[in-house]
Amino acid sequence: RMVLALFVQDYGEIFSNAKLNVINILPRADHAKNNVVIELNNYIRHVCQTHGLTYIDTESRIKLFSNGGIRKNFYFRNNYDDVHLNDAGIVRLGKHLKYLSHL
Repeated sequence: RMVLALFVQDYGEIFSNAKLNVINILPRADHAKNNVVIELNNYIRHVCQTHGLTYIDTESRIKLFSNGGIRKNFYFRNNYDDVHLNDAGIVRLGKHLKYLSHL
């Protein structure tokens, strides 16, 4: 966990004028793994708040890639590695990021 905080600190010193946006870890198909993902995302959110970074959350409120704790597999490359977004997922994320950029 300290690696992220150290990275953010080093990043801030090297690129002091840059804006860093951090996106949450996307949900997994396995419920047990999702418990770990939720814990990690809480930590990432905390680090971002502590260091004044923008935390982009796709799951807490809007459920972009999950529904009631169940991942929407339609948006993931299930036959590839079960982790990365497929084309439909990338389009969905891109639209969300575009929306956030206009707030």
